[in-house]
Amino acid sequence: MMPETLSPEAQDALYVYGIVEPGDLPPPLCHGLDGKEVYVLAEETLGAIVHNCDLKPYTSDDPDTVEKWVRAHNGVLERFMEDFVVLPCAFNTIIRDQAKGDPGEVARQWLIAEGEALRTRLQRLAGKAEYGVQVLWEPSTVVQALAGADEELQELKARVEASSPGMAYMLKEKLQRVTRSKLEVAAAEFCTRLMTEVRIACDDFRIESNKRSDGGWVMVANWACLVRPEQLELLGRVLEKPMVEPGVKVRLTGPWPAYSFAT
Repeated sequence: MMPETLSPEAQDALYVYGIVEPGDLPPPLCHGLDGKEVYVLAEETLGAIVHNCDLKPYTSDDPDTVEKWVRAHNGVLERFMEDFVVLPCAFNTIIRDQAKGDPGEVARQWLIAEGEALRTRLQRLAGKAEYGVQVLWEPSTVVQALAGADEELQELKARVEASSPGMAYMLKEKLQRVTRSKLEVAAAEFCTRLMTEVRIACDDFRIESNKRSDGGWVMVANWACLVRPEQLELLGRVLEKPMVEPGVKVRLTGPWPAYSFAT
């Protein structure tokens, strides 16, 4: 089990960024949310990356403030990733003592109790990093290419152009429905083919929710990939192939803390 999220009535606590096996390496000097000093609280072979937490969780009605905190959280993890294998914890992960005692002791007991499971997760992430792959389509361009190669769409378009206004209106609606359906099928088939190649080029793989896109582009696939350094070149070559397709754009981002593979 990961630590609980702090409730507003909680008292002294520790904010947890992630878990490492510190070994003999000194932790990096860095600061986290609101400039708090970050340190490693160690127990046996494990260490929790923490700072002494305020008396309440990090919440704000200002999106910019929340974004700044999240960036600071990730910044600490990325700094530790330079020297250690890091098992990331989610933003606003808190350890506290229900009896209002020493949260450090609670953290140590948690590291002991969950030690085997935490070490297994760290071993799984060793020598790897998370990368994001997003596939985007520009619908107007893809539809144009699809219409040029699809006989049913070409026939419907010809019938629209040759029909009276009333009939043309109904045929246009049918053309739009058929086009949407074919576009969805084409997107699914395209992403399935690409996904098969991407999975071969990485150590592990997760399907994430598609995000809203701007500028006329639509995200049709969003994947998290756990990648070893020697796999990165192959992954890049796989992702170059669909870029020659009209109206297709592929983004590779990272390396990131391996949130998608932390559990």
